[in-house]
Amino acid sequence: MLPTGPLVAADTDASQCKEGLGKLWGSKYNRGAAPDPSDLMSKRRILILDDNPQVLEVGRRMMDRLGYEAEVAMEGVSAIALYEKAHGTAQAFSAVIADLSVPAGMGGLECLDCLTRIDPSVKVIACSGHAGDPVLIEYEERGFAAALGKPFRIGDVRTVLDRILD
Repeated sequence: MLPTGPLVAADTDASQCKEGLGKLWGSKYNRGAAPDPSDLMSKRRILILDDNPQVLEVGRRMMDRLGYEAEVAMEGVSAIALYEKAHGTAQAFSAVIADLSVPAGMGGLECLDCLTRIDPSVKVIACSGHAGDPVLIEYEERGFAAALGKPFRIGDVRTVLDRILD
């Protein structure tokens, strides 16, 4: 019997946990083997800036499905603080996905300026629900590594991340 707590029921045995881990970590672990710690530690981290909690939750889930670890911020000052704290550590972010428009705070364009002062090689992806936003069209001239329109499609996100993180 395993120790009980909020995530493990009192009647859970080891085989049920292994099966659950297989579902959580994918088919590679469905045979009952525990995940290799190096696989878990090697996950690249993505910081997502958006003022919409639903977009942040969908983004977090999408990153998980793509094999990334996501951290989220609802406005630019928080995103900058998270990035600065992680920069230069094993927990550093590989990229930032930043909404250009955050009405109640700093958006992606202003955030990009601050992030490049912390890390000149930062890879920031501009995103917006406004398809005609000139920053999405001229993202490279503005200093962004890529641009994504909302709503995100997982294939587009994968393509962009693969391209900028290689």
